[in-house]
Amino acid sequence: MDGDVAKNVVEMLKDKYGITDATKEKIIDVLSNKYNISVEKLQKLGPIVINIGTLAPANTPWIKDAIDTVVPSLSWETSGVVNLKIYAGGVRGEDVDVVKKMRLGELQGCGCTAQGFMDAVPELAVLTLPLVFDNYGQVDCVLDGLRNEIEAAFRRHGYILTGFIHTGFFYTYTNHEQGKREHGHDHRKF
Repeated sequence: MDGDVAKNVVEMLKDKYGITDATKEKIIDVLSNKYNISVEKLQKLGPIVINIGTLAPANTPWIKDAIDTVVPSLSWETSGVVNLKIYAGGVRGEDVDVVKKMRLGELQGCGCTAQGFMDAVPELAVLTLPLVFDNYGQVDCVLDGLRNEIEAAFRRHGYILTGFIHTGFFYTYTNHEQGKREHGHDHRKF
């Protein structure tokens, strides 16, 4: 795939999914002639199917956009050589099952929750501690500042991180009055 086509595909991904410029450049490098990957070389390998498992239901924006946009674009840009197959809604198992299937080679990708990436890269569990972040600005600041270290941790475990997607904060609830703030308890402590 030539560099211009790769850039067009990645710009679409960046616009739709907010990938960082650093990740964008890595994808362009991989897809472009820098690594001598061409459609002709891919065709010699035969069809390539990238199987991705996720718990996200098929009707969510993440999966619907991928199926409607990314899947056909990747197939078209590679003349049908590279195809994505997305197994949505947990049909390939929970996140830990999907990560295990990646290790076994049954799947090549995971759109997973924090549980999945903690299974893949346990040392990053610190990023999931409850009540550490108050807003996405804080989350983004930490993720941007540690991006190289986070990507290196994934590589050490045999994975390539392509991005984080905000899916919401972890909330705790109680049906007991003593958990409420007006009773003098600090709601940020368990």
